[in-house]
Amino acid sequence: MRPRFILLGLPVLLALLLTTGCGGDRSLLLTAETNDSNYGRGKELLKRGQDHEALAAFLKVIATRGDDAAPESHLEAGLLYAEKLKDPIAAIYHYRKFCELVPASPQTPLVRQQIDAALRDFARTLPGQPLENQSAGLLATAERLQAENKQLRDQLSAMTGGRSGRPSGPTTLFTPASTPSQSPIRPAPPPPTSTRSEPVPLPAAPAAPITRKHVVATGDTLSKIALQYYGDRSKYLKIFEANHDVMKNENKLPPIGTELKIPQ
Repeated sequence: MRPRFILLGLPVLLALLLTTGCGGDRSLLLTAETNDSNYGRGKELLKRGQDHEALAAFLKVIATRGDDAAPESHLEAGLLYAEKLKDPIAAIYHYRKFCELVPASPQTPLVRQQIDAALRDFARTLPGQPLENQSAGLLATAERLQAENKQLRDQLSAMTGGRSGRPSGPTTLFTPASTPSQSPIRPAPPPPTSTRSEPVPLPAAPAAPITRKHVVATGDTLSKIALQYYGDRSKYLKIFEANHDVMKNENKLPPIGTELKIPQ
């Protein structure tokens, strides 16, 4: 009789494991993600061209199942952020969650190309430097901005009673029952190449130091400007020292519209 008792005890042990810990609704994790009603609704809304509503449906799947148990919804959200909402930072976050959760998926190499494309899109939004000079530290800047965005979302969730649509914390339980969906992943386009013939190089002249300019706007601070141009808030003193002619106090910016020098 002992083997029978052991077998009868296994379902009880499984139930205890599924009802303890943190994360989304454990009962949902027993079914495939692609069978989730919100996932199906999101796919149907995509066909109708209702992109914002579709995104809300996929984020609902992530919120109810847990941030680490909804790879297909992360993928769909990443595509919507990148292609429809033009938000490369949010797209990078969801693409990376997909690659983290299903690293062996046939789609993962294509998703990594999408991450590279989103990084290039993000780099084009940073003023003052050519794209090739921004590659170093670009991912760190994107991750830092993503962390700041998440902190703001968490604060908003606390203020509104947890109705932000984001899970309160990560969960480590992931069901392998999910099957890869046929998401419209396309290889990222290669960087543009020039068809013009290269001019004959002239003798190099001494390079003059390049000084960028920033016009003070509402809401600016020195640390915020330093983050924008250097990717590091702690370099605000570098800007202050270059603008002693218009700034006497590092904690007080000159009036809006004043032009500040941004040294290299």
